[in-house]
Amino acid sequence: MEKCIQVNVLSPTRVKERELVETYRIYYSMVQTLGRSLKDHERIARRELHRRTYSEMREAFQVPSQLAISARVYAWNLRKHRIDRLKRISVRFDRRPFRLAETGRGNPVL
Repeated sequence: MEKCIQVNVLSPTRVKERELVETYRIYYSMVQTLGRSLKDHERIARRELHRRTYSEMREAFQVPSQLAISARVYAWNLRKHRIDRLKRISVRFDRRPFRLAETGRGNPVL
């Protein structure tokens, strides 16, 4: 069961904003790449998709393992849709690759 927590956060700094945009761009590219792989192999099992693409995604995009797995799961869940027509996707941040903490002033930070 997933839980979503709404947190009042400050606007990110320019550096953090760039990092978030870059993370989104990479995640989107991974989902698109995995979507093409699913299209090429329509009768592929989820485990086989993982076996064929996990190392390739980690190496090509230089991302934490959980982000690569999250992109694969996202693409798998959308496999019956036209992934190539997606304009926006949701990056699923969870506690494994990221952590929620507080600054010295008590402000939340990802």
